[in-house]
Amino acid sequence: MNIPYNLLRSKDLTSTQKLILGLILNEPEVIMTFGGGYLKTCGEIGTEIGLPRVKVRKELDELVDKGYVVTEYGTAWRKTNLTDKIYNLNLGMKE
Repeated sequence: MNIPYNLLRSKDLTSTQKLILGLILNEPEVIMTFGGGYLKTCGEIGTEIGLPRVKVRKELDELVDKGYVVTEYGTAWRKTNLTDKIYNLNLGMKE
């Protein structure tokens, strides 16, 4: 996983939130565009970064509260998209 340096330096985010954003940012742009967003559940994200689903859900909810992501979810599915606030961190990514 490649996490942008300015994201790692951010003091507004916890290390878990940085890992979650790193996973989302590393998702191919084609999948994000045509799939409608990042489509992994909290359990799937937790498996990838070695954390329980409940911890991942709590951190994702905090990212929503901070305005970095927007998310829709239901029974056994979640769709997460980045907001403009993440691009304001000057991550060296195109919008």
